[in-house]
Amino acid sequence: MSKVSMRSKVNANEQKEMKFWSVEEFNQFLKSSKGHVHYIVFSLAIYTGMRRGEFEYGDGYENNDLVCCYPNGGYIKPKRITEGMDVLVRKAEVKKIRFHDLRHTHASFLLRIGINPKVAAERLGMTPAMFNERYSHLLPTMQDEAVDKIEAELKKYSEKTLDPVDK
Repeated sequence: MSKVSMRSKVNANEQKEMKFWSVEEFNQFLKSSKGHVHYIVFSLAIYTGMRRGEFEYGDGYENNDLVCCYPNGGYIKPKRITEGMDVLVRKAEVKKIRFHDLRHTHASFLLRIGINPKVAAERLGMTPAMFNERYSHLLPTMQDEAVDKIEAELKKYSEKTLDPVDK
């Protein structure tokens, strides 16, 4: 990934609204897109959080053993991925999101299943500070879940340590 050039950052005020799918939605999308020529691109994006351009090397590109390509070995143009995704979203009957939102889907999934935000940030190639700034709005409902888990654990412990007379 050291050869990948990153585009300049977009002004925070110009960033598009972040959308993401639930686990049910992304599973429905993947099931519906099975066998599609771009299936591997979509599944990699959902399962790894990769960006659309992370197999795009620009001037340093060499045609060697591509992970995502057409059956004849040809390079997949990003526009074709977007077009294919639009068709498959309608077929799967899930809400329309952008390809980049699959990255947000991955991030929200990591948080939902309790992956440490530092680890999630590393998976996405971000610093923990960048990750927290971008995804902190997902944490309030998870805070409620954390409180419930803490209370449940403390209750189990207190029940184990109660004097038999108190039970």
